[in-house]
Amino acid sequence: MLIQHRLPGCDTEAAHAVRAAVFQAEQGIPSTSDFDGLDAIAEQFVAFDAGRPIGTARYRLLEDGTAKVERVAVLSDQRGKKVGLAIMNAIEVTARRQNIPTLVLGSQVSATDFYERIGYQRQGSIFEEVGLPHVMMSLDVRHPNEADPHYWSQAAPYTYAELHPPTGDAADVNGGAHSSFRAPGVHL
Repeated sequence: MLIQHRLPGCDTEAAHAVRAAVFQAEQGIPSTSDFDGLDAIAEQFVAFDAGRPIGTARYRLLEDGTAKVERVAVLSDQRGKKVGLAIMNAIEVTARRQNIPTLVLGSQVSATDFYERIGYQRQGSIFEEVGLPHVMMSLDVRHPNEADPHYWSQAAPYTYAELHPPTGDAADVNGGAHSSFRAPGVHL
């Protein structure tokens, strides 16, 4: 599995395809609620299997220096294969490298167990967003996540590639691929 970290300004078509399948087709969320215009300022994380986009998430920096994780989605035929865990691992590693102290997210209540297993803590009470119950959650990324090291060891192995916006330079190949590493399925 390949997880691409796409910096703001990169193509969002693959992320949008996964989100349309999960949020619009499965959950009935209006596309206007999902495609909110913030993708242009968000960093996208897209999981691919044999070139097919199978999962995605994004985060964007907030004014207080934290990053908000949003639009976490995995195609239905890929759930249970640790795709979401690999995406969240890549997000946490990236946030730590960028010296972001805290990740926050508004989790659908049905997904809170997943986030709690990887160290997120509930913040506040349940609220409704796009017709579904949600709760805010946060994770301190200044220290390695020790919530459940065994759980992290079950993450699907993936290759990480960071993509920068195209520069128009002929040397800018593969959509601007800049760096990559192979994560062996353990929390880095």
